[in-house]
Amino acid sequence: MMKHWHLISSIFKMEVRAILAYRFSFWINFLGTSLGHLGLSYFLWTAIFTSTHKTLIGGMNFSTMIFYSFLAPITIKSVMGLQMLDISQDIYTGSLNKFIIYPLNYFQFKWIQQITHTFSRLLQLLITLFVYALIIKMPDGLQFKFTNLTLFIINVFISSSLFFVMEALMEVTAFWAENVWSLSVLLRFLISIFSGAWLSLSLFPAWSKPILAMLPFKGMVYTPVKTLMGEVTISEWVQAQVISMTWILILGIILSIVWKRGRYLYSGVGI
Repeated sequence: MMKHWHLISSIFKMEVRAILAYRFSFWINFLGTSLGHLGLSYFLWTAIFTSTHKTLIGGMNFSTMIFYSFLAPITIKSVMGLQMLDISQDIYTGSLNKFIIYPLNYFQFKWIQQITHTFSRLLQLLITLFVYALIIKMPDGLQFKFTNLTLFIINVFISSSLFFVMEALMEVTAFWAENVWSLSVLLRFLISIFSGAWLSLSLFPAWSKPILAMLPFKGMVYTPVKTLMGEVTISEWVQAQVISMTWILILGIILSIVWKRGRYLYSGVGI
């Protein structure tokens, strides 16, 4: 057991070193994207609130909408972690061979890489959140509590594992297909729309909300962000996590079946 945890720790440290290899680029990319989203959201929602003469849209006032629009894109980046797991590249190039002698399961190795990147992006998110609170100030009435922050972090790691299984399922089709990049792009596009990363799900039609609640996407952005904002009850949060973990189980079983069948086609010399 100790040896197993030592291996996990070694992989985690190796990934952290890789992430921080280009610290300047690491922070500039993150801050540039965050400020870009904030600026775009500000001008977009200023125009919408001004033209509609409404004080509430989708149950949120202007400052709350800006905060949600700022936090959601950063949250989805944390959830997606690596974004591409490079499973398809390992299949195409024959690099899967080296994992035969590894003491860890192939997917365990990839999952640790994914979680490490999620961890690093969460640290960025928390620092940015602190700066936001310091300079722009939190929206009035926002119930920002330590409990909410804890539930938010747990939610993000569960969602990161869900994304890992979904992305892995897309990439293992490389056993049969020559290019699976478009499938990964499609997956990220669907997640961005139906998770609330681009637009709060409170703005979606009423008839779609029960459907969205049962899909795996809502718990990846909308639920954690609303949890951090203090607008999700404990029972709603638990229900969202149960749905996410159910999807992890279902998709994990499908991934296992596809992986076992695909390995029979793997030659070990690349494609």
